[in-house]
Amino acid sequence: RKHNIKPYFCTPNKFYYGNIMFKFFYLATKLLGTRSNKIDVQYVFSWNQWKRILHEEKDNIVKSEIIYRDPALIDEMRNELKKITQLEIVDSSKYNIEITRKGVSKGKAVEMLAILYNVKREEIITIGDSENDISMIEYAGLGIAMGNASDRVKQAADYVTDSNDNEGVANGINKFILDNQY
Repeated sequence: RKHNIKPYFCTPNKFYYGNIMFKFFYLATKLLGTRSNKIDVQYVFSWNQWKRILHEEKDNIVKSEIIYRDPALIDEMRNELKKITQLEIVDSSKYNIEITRKGVSKGKAVEMLAILYNVKREEIITIGDSENDISMIEYAGLGIAMGNASDRVKQAADYVTDSNDNEGVANGINKFILDNQY
């Protein structure tokens, strides 16, 4: 509230948002018939309503995201939020912050899937381009960064493939999976 930026919140079956542009996209997808009806989507217009929802949903929130056009303000907010030790704070662009509970990450999700499907860590390949991908890149037996990734993501990776504009995912799959089958 300090910065007057309304976040997005996700629970297992609800999505709350306060950005009027998102309301436009929501209505457009509904009109086009491309929106899923499995999740209840709610526009939250006032801070009092946010306060009530946060109180009611505090144990159900699985992810929050803040998106704003000013990267300097996003950096300031990220630094403030990183002081809260119960939270994981990452980003997928210079215009957003993703907030989850401590220990929740793409890397943890990959680890849980590996356990569920009995896949060894060294048999796993992950590909990513953003800070929110670092945990899975580090967990995998082979972590691949996209060519357009930040230096921090590239440093975490075992290999850097081409950019997304140059079919980096396909090139990584060809190099480490398809080319090794023959």
